[in-house]
Amino acid sequence: MYKTGTLTQNIMTASHLFYDSTEHDVLTNFESVDKENESYVALCNIAILCSRASFIEDSKVPIEKRQTTGDASESAILKIMEFLEGEVEEKRKRYPKVNVKDQ
Repeated sequence: MYKTGTLTQNIMTASHLFYDSTEHDVLTNFESVDKENESYVALCNIAILCSRASFIEDSKVPIEKRQTTGDASESAILKIMEFLEGEVEEKRKRYPKVNVKDQ
């Protein structure tokens, strides 16, 4: 995943995914992503389930403007996964973390 950002504002944006030896610009050409691709599915599952960032604002706010908990990198990953896959929190509820220390 590529992230671009503004360090002085602690804001980052994920813009590309890299899987199957191919770079995918998901911000400008997300229609070209094959959401049935096994590698894409695995990458998204990892990004969704392993991130500690979460939204703290109402879902009526556009994704890119929602406030989040977590650092800038993890927040960028959360936002791109919400943009591409949607329902990140629901997916996390289906696969809760177990035996995790210091969450």
